[in-house]
Amino acid sequence: MEIQAVISKRQLKEFIYLPFKLHKNHPNWVPPLISEQYRYFDRRHNPALAYCNITQAIAVKNGQTIGRIMGIENMKYNEQKQQKSARFALLECIDDSDVANALLEYVGEWAKSRGLVSITGPMGMCYQDPKGFQVEGFDKIPAVSTYCNHPYMIGLMEKAGYQPKSKMVVYEIDIGDDIPDFYKRIFQRIASNPSMKLIDLKSKRDLLRYANSILELLNSSFTDLEDFVPLSQEEMDAMSKQFLIMLNPNFVKIATYEGNLAGFMIAMPNISKGLMAAKGRILPFGFLKIRQAMKNSTRLDLLVGGIHPKYRGRGIDVLMGIDLMESARNVGITTVDTHLELEENTRVRAEMEKVGGHIYKRYQLFFKSLT
Repeated sequence: MEIQAVISKRQLKEFIYLPFKLHKNHPNWVPPLISEQYRYFDRRHNPALAYCNITQAIAVKNGQTIGRIMGIENMKYNEQKQQKSARFALLECIDDSDVANALLEYVGEWAKSRGLVSITGPMGMCYQDPKGFQVEGFDKIPAVSTYCNHPYMIGLMEKAGYQPKSKMVVYEIDIGDDIPDFYKRIFQRIASNPSMKLIDLKSKRDLLRYANSILELLNSSFTDLEDFVPLSQEEMDAMSKQFLIMLNPNFVKIATYEGNLAGFMIAMPNISKGLMAAKGRILPFGFLKIRQAMKNSTRLDLLVGGIHPKYRGRGIDVLMGIDLMESARNVGITTVDTHLELEENTRVRAEMEKVGGHIYKRYQLFFKSLT
């Protein structure tokens, strides 16, 4: 077996296409769009590469690619958090500890050569990239913004000497039935407060008009999160073009308090089955399959949400959440996937459970000291 640094177009192609081979018989695997994978590694399209040093490697045996990994040094994060940490991402390999160890050791040595003293993963360049290997709920359809790994990856990480770091949970909320009465009463009380209002987004044009303001609010809302680094204007522009244009305004909620933007919540119908049918290709018919899956989906995936610290504790989350559930119910959606929440965030978890949410997937980050 040989570990090869990815330096050629051929090696990059092997890196990108490897998961399609490894997950060939994985029924719930959601293929990424190949075109987006190439854009992710292109400085012209991914602003994060302006402040991240990366390395990519593939494991090759008998002429066959059997593993891959990406190492990341997020210089902006290390500077702002005063750390010397590395990340690994996109780790895929056959069920073989020798292969996993060799790939992880490659990234570890690369990180040490740059003066870094620890490594965490799987975790991408940016906060919005998928993070954490799935450890429970493998029989469930994943959201597009999460890892979809083989169960054996957890054992390979442990054999490589990695320790659990952050643990995350995902709730499923059944919205087919009526909202609990006590939440209705809270919603009615909050909705009657003249200081709080929901912005009525009627079209994508309305949504795009608020796109930059939403992302600025995201920066303000996430400052207390350990792994968050504020988005640059270039990153916000790229996100607006890449993601917000795909969203249905009915599933984007924006709240104001006394005329000031105070909170936001973004969700979209699950499109995993469309991506499965598209098999990584947007053309010629992949886009139609994805759009049809979005139209037929009965599950809403919560992507991200935030409230400015100044306006927390005023019920803005309830105002947006109940309105989002009503919008979803009106088009036949019956469940909500809440996206990843830190296991230790008992306050948010309690709110999920008040509306009948139950944990149905778990994810985990892994950590290793390099000293």
